[in-house]
Amino acid sequence: MTSQSRPTIADVARIAEVSTATVSRVLNGNDKVDPDLAERVRRAIADMHYVPNLAGRALRRAQSDMWAMIVPDARNPFFTAVLQEFETVAAAKGHSVVMCNSHENFERERHYIDAVIAQQVSGVVLAATSATRTSVRRLTAAGIPVVLFDRRIKSFSGDIVTVDNVMAGRLAAEHMLGRSVRTPFILTGPKTVSSTVDRDAGFRSVFEAHDLPVGPDHVLRLDLTAETAEQELAAALGGASHIDGLFATNGPMTSAAFTCLQAIGWSMPQRISFVGVDDEHWTRMVTPKVTLIGQPIDQLGQWAAKLLENRSTQPDDKPVRIVLEPNLIVRESSLH
Repeated sequence: MTSQSRPTIADVARIAEVSTATVSRVLNGNDKVDPDLAERVRRAIADMHYVPNLAGRALRRAQSDMWAMIVPDARNPFFTAVLQEFETVAAAKGHSVVMCNSHENFERERHYIDAVIAQQVSGVVLAATSATRTSVRRLTAAGIPVVLFDRRIKSFSGDIVTVDNVMAGRLAAEHMLGRSVRTPFILTGPKTVSSTVDRDAGFRSVFEAHDLPVGPDHVLRLDLTAETAEQELAAALGGASHIDGLFATNGPMTSAAFTCLQAIGWSMPQRISFVGVDDEHWTRMVTPKVTLIGQPIDQLGQWAAKLLENRSTQPDDKPVRIVLEPNLIVRESSLH
């Protein structure tokens, strides 16, 4: 080995005075290696600053130690927070994690699915761009375990961890009814995103049960990455002066709705009661502080990793479907 070359497994074996097979077993966590030999190997690795060639290992094993998380919007703090919890569990299991951002774009999502197959990742967790168009068949055909989180896919019957989003919508509606809201407005996402669709449906069901149906003219359905959400909501509310409540069905829409209400001068909660989704840091810093539906983000990320690990080691187990409960966090924006 020259001073300019990268140390190889053979170099480690020579310095540790063991076979390359012994070095390989130590690198792979084989606990049957003699402890003294294992210590010599680890010392040689440290002294030489040896880094395993993961691409080569992937080729030899037909799979890498890498897990991939494909999310629809990396700008949404919800997804990065789930990633953080997921990565913590993955690292404890010996996996690295790469995140792919589909930008709520089906074609980009499909590109990333093809990319992770080509990279021979050992597992994928996915929040789908569409309940009807997204498919994971290519992943499963390649032998890659898949776990869904946050959003359903109609054609998928495998492992998934979600929040009870119908319950989330019901919690928001029941709270508003209790605060004397009678004519609410809903800011929500497209009909192909199951999480916001379910929140919308749960919210409507409560008002309908009290003979206060939410008509289509009181629903604004936007692309979840819409840059014009504030302006479009302002235009919609401008023609609906009788509105006394607003429910925004995800984090970015909560931010857009709050900014919009302040811009048009609708005071919260005096003029309008406002409830959003996701307990982001900013919601506790503004005036008024925002009433929210909180999601168990830590459990979502942890369960996604546990399900993926189990599917990797027990591929014939029955599919597991975990539904977590949301909670209502009451603050100033809805109390009047």
